[in-house]
Amino acid sequence: MSGSISWSTGETAEIACRACATTGTGEVVGTFSWPFPSPHPVPLVRCGTCGTVVVRGEGAPDYRVGGIGGAAVRFYVEQGAGVDFLADQAEIVAHQRIESYCELGCGFGFSLDYARRARGWRVLGVDPSASARTGAKWLGVPIEGRYATREAPPTGGPFDVMAAYEVIEHVEDVDGFLAAMVSGLAQHGTVLLTTPNAAALSPETGPGTLFAILSPGYHLTHFTADGLRAALERAGFPHVEIEATPHTLRAAASRVPLDVRWDAKLDRNVYLDYLLRRMGELDSGQPAWFGMVGRAIRETSREQRWSEQSFLLGQYGAALEKAYGHRLAEPASIIPGVDGEPTAWRPLEFVTRIAHLLLRPTTGAFDRTAAWAPFNLGMVLHAQAMRELLHLRRVEQAQVGFEAADRCLAFIRSGLRLLGSEDGEAELLQGEARLQWLPAKVVREGASALSDRMFGGDPFSQLDPMRAARLRTRLVGELVARGELVAARALAMTTETIAATSEEPDAHVWWSMAQTHGLDAGATAERVTALRTVLDIATKRAHDLAQQRVGMHAAIALSAIDPAEAAERLGALLEAADPDLRAKDIDGLVNKTLAEVIVHAVQAGALGRAQALLAHLPEADRPQTALFAWSVGILALNHAADYPVAAAQFERCAVFATAEGNRSLPHLARLHAALAQAYAGEDAAARRLRADVIDAIGAGDELSRIGADGVLEAISARLDTASAA
Repeated sequence: MSGSISWSTGETAEIACRACATTGTGEVVGTFSWPFPSPHPVPLVRCGTCGTVVVRGEGAPDYRVGGIGGAAVRFYVEQGAGVDFLADQAEIVAHQRIESYCELGCGFGFSLDYARRARGWRVLGVDPSASARTGAKWLGVPIEGRYATREAPPTGGPFDVMAAYEVIEHVEDVDGFLAAMVSGLAQHGTVLLTTPNAAALSPETGPGTLFAILSPGYHLTHFTADGLRAALERAGFPHVEIEATPHTLRAAASRVPLDVRWDAKLDRNVYLDYLLRRMGELDSGQPAWFGMVGRAIRETSREQRWSEQSFLLGQYGAALEKAYGHRLAEPASIIPGVDGEPTAWRPLEFVTRIAHLLLRPTTGAFDRTAAWAPFNLGMVLHAQAMRELLHLRRVEQAQVGFEAADRCLAFIRSGLRLLGSEDGEAELLQGEARLQWLPAKVVREGASALSDRMFGGDPFSQLDPMRAARLRTRLVGELVARGELVAARALAMTTETIAATSEEPDAHVWWSMAQTHGLDAGATAERVTALRTVLDIATKRAHDLAQQRVGMHAAIALSAIDPAEAAERLGALLEAADPDLRAKDIDGLVNKTLAEVIVHAVQAGALGRAQALLAHLPEADRPQTALFAWSVGILALNHAADYPVAAAQFERCAVFATAEGNRSLPHLARLHAALAQAYAGEDAAARRLRADVIDAIGAGDELSRIGADGVLEAISARLDTASAA
C-alpha cells in the first residue's frame, strides 16, 4: 500500500485544516501507508470548507537529519529535480526590476543557481536538509542551513522575491512559515509558491505521479486553490493570484497590486546554455555533472538539436564507462543484472536481483541500486533512442534503445520504491519507451512477447493510465492484425479503463474498444458506439494529426456497417481537419479512406453523401479500379445527372474490369455507358454500343445472368422516347 491510496467512501473524521483554519468533521478521501516511525495506515481527510486534504495525526520529519552526498541526494541531483520547472517559476515576475531573490526550502539550490547565473540576481536559500548542505558545497550557492520561522526569518533582506517551491505541503505550521516569508519580503515584493494540487488525488492519476504527490512521510497538506488563497490572505496578503494545472498550483501574493505574467515561459535556449555552462564548470563524472549533462541531453532531444546532442552523448558515454563500466553505444548491454554487473538482459537474473534487494534493509538496497548507474541513465537512453528514430531514421536501433531505457527505468524505479519514493518523469518516460518497442516486438513474435518476466504478467503495470491505455490500444491492434484474437480479447479495453485514462479525450483509446468489439459478431451496437466516439473526438480535435488518422480508420470501419452515417461523419471530419493534413498524409490514408467510404455509400444508395465526399478527392488521387470508376459513374448518372461524365466513367470501368479479369462487369459497365449516352441525346452512339454488347455476350439468359435486363429496358425506353419526340 506504500504510496497508493485505498480509496474510501462515505467515512468521516475530525480535521484541523492548515489552509483555511477550519476545525470540525471532514470526509476521509482514503488511507495510505505512512513510513515513520514504522509503516502504518494514515487517513487523508478533506476539509468541508476549502477542500484541502490533510494528512491526519502525523507530523513532519526532522529534515536536518542525514549525511552529505547520500544516494537520496544523488537521485535528486541526477534525475529527480525538475530544474527547468524550478527555473520556470520566477519567469512570471522576471519582467520586473528584480535584484534580490530568497528561497525557503531551496533543496539542492538549482533554482538559486539559475537565478544567480542566468538572471544575475542576488540570491539566498534557507534549508536545513542534507540536500541543501550538499548543494551549497557543489554549486557554491549561499544557503543558510536552518529552518525559517516566524521568530527567525531569512537574513539579508528585504528581498524582491520570496519563493518556496513544493515546500508548503511539508510544513506543520503553515501560518508561521508564511509569516517568515512576510518578514523577509520587501514592501513592493512578491511571494511565489508552488504546491501539488489536491485535485490530483484521484484514481485517474498515474501511480508514479500519485506517489510523488502523496510523498508518504513528507507531505502533510494537499492544498486546493481555495485553501491556498485562504492561507495567503490570512498571512496578510490582500493581493493573491493562483494558477491551477491538473497536478500543480502556482500562487503569487503581494501587499501591493500584482504585476505577474502567467503565460511567461522559460527561454529554453537560455536554460540549455545554463546547463552547458555549468556542465563545463563541474568535475566530469560527479553526480552534479551527470545531472547537468543528462538534462542537457534531454533538452537537446526535446528541441531536436541533434549535433549538440551527439557531443553530449559522447561526453556522458565516456564518463559512464569510466565510472560504471556501461557502454552507452551498446544499449542492449546496459541492462541491470545480478549485483549490478553489466550484462545482457536475463530475466531470471533480474528477478533474483530484486529478490536479493528486498531481503536487505531498504536503505542498503537503495544504495546498491545507486551503485549500478547514474539515476538518469534511463532518461539518457530514451533521448538517445529518440535520436536514432527521428534523426538517424534507424528504427531497429531505436527500438533496442527504447527497450533498454524501459528496463533501466523499471529497475531504478524499483530501487526508489524500496526507499518509499517514486519519480513521475521516469514513469512517463518508461511509458513512452514501452510504447515504442513492445508493439514492434509483438509484430515480430505475437502474443508470446507479452510473457516477458519483466511485466510479471501485466505489461501495463507501473505505467501512467494514459500511456497504459495507448499501449493496450497498439497491442490489441497488432494482435488483431496477426489473427491472434484470443490474446487480443484478453487485452480488450473497457469503458471503465477509458474513464481512467485522461481528462482529454483520446481517439486511440476508443479505437481499441472498436477493434476488440469487432472480434465478436454479437457486439455490433457496441462497436458502432465506439466508432462514433472515435469520429466525434477526431472531429473535435481537428489539429491533432494522430487523432485525425485514427478517425480515418474508424470511418472505414463504420462504412462497412452504416455507409450513410460513415460518409456524413467523414465529411465533417475533413471539414474540421488540419489544413495541412494532405501534405502530411505520407501513406495516402485520406485518399484511401475517401475512396472506400464513397464506394460503400454508393452501394448503400446514399448518393448525396457520396457525391459530397467525392468533392474532397482530386481527380489525380482517385483509385484506378473498376469498382471506384463504377461508383463515380453511378453518382454521375443517378445523382448529378452529368451524363457525359457517367458514360466516360463506365467506359473506364469496363477497361479496368477487363484488366482485372472480371468477365461480366465490362459488359454491364458498357451497357450503363450506353444508357448515359441515351440520356445525353447521343442516340446513335447509344444504339451502336448496345448492339456491340449484345453481339459480344448474346441475348437472353446470358444478359439476365449478369443483371443487364433492366438496363436494356431502360436504354430502349429512353431511345423510344427520344424517337417519338
